Amino acid sequence: MAQSATKPRRRANGEGSIYFIEGEGRWRGALTWTDDDGRQRRRAVTGKTQADVRRKLTGLRGELDKGSA
Repeated sequence: MAQSATKPRRRANGEGSIYFIEGEGRWRGALTWTDDDGRQRRRAVTGKTQADVRRKLTGLRGELDKGSA
């Protein structure tokens, strides 16, 4: 019996996006939010591993919650 392919886990709203950039050989993560003026803002971070990017996004999300980013 053939095994079915597993679907990649979707990230929830507010978690940002993480993707691999083949040309650079690095991972990039980005958060998008709406600022106080109603404008869409996007901040990106890069790292050598997916775990590095996930950790950086968590820190950035914490800064945004505090209002310091």
